[in-house]
Amino acid sequence: MKILLIFLLALLMWPLGADSPQKYKVLYVNSADVTVNGKPVKVGDVFDQNAIVRWTKERQAMKVIGLDDHKRYVMVNKPTEQNNISVLDILTHTSHMSTHDNGMGQEASPRDRLEQSIAPHYDLLDSILIPSTLPVNKNCYFLGSYKYGDTRLTKPLRCVSGQIVIDKNLFVVDGEHLEPRDILLTIDYMTEQGLPMFVKDNISLTIIPEWVP
Repeated sequence: MKILLIFLLALLMWPLGADSPQKYKVLYVNSADVTVNGKPVKVGDVFDQNAIVRWTKERQAMKVIGLDDHKRYVMVNKPTEQNNISVLDILTHTSHMSTHDNGMGQEASPRDRLEQSIAPHYDLLDSILIPSTLPVNKNCYFLGSYKYGDTRLTKPLRCVSGQIVIDKNLFVVDGEHLEPRDILLTIDYMTEQGLPMFVKDNISLTIIPEWVP
């Protein structure tokens, strides 16, 4: 009888926990003018998905981590967004900062799974991490290329712990730091045979400044 009572109590309490809104912790914010629920937001603040964010300038941004799913998200003020908007509405319209579910089975090749996992658009604040199962070594590696003015530039892309890293080092060329700008990125993979293998192109990168005054 005691076991049954405990089971029924747990059953009654379970929906309350399941329905509780996810909370997010601020890891980075690039402007002092962003507020959440009427208060200036700062690193370390925690709020739930129903909190109201007030933006004042385009490309203001916050990086947050979900305390339930442990995923990281970048929330950005875009021209199409309202000045006052809930966290849930922002994340509903924003792709995850790393990848999205490709829906492909294990029978697909690593290259095909990678292509399908790369989103068509990313907001680049500090770094984007894209998981890949393709081997990386001194002979096999990823290349990122894009058009900058009248020149097409190509850069090797770092890989860390099985993830392709896309960051603003894309704009460091021959020791020269170019001004980061919105680009369309193409990713290729250099095979053991020394031949580039196409992965995906027209990946739109929107550059988010580290600080918006």
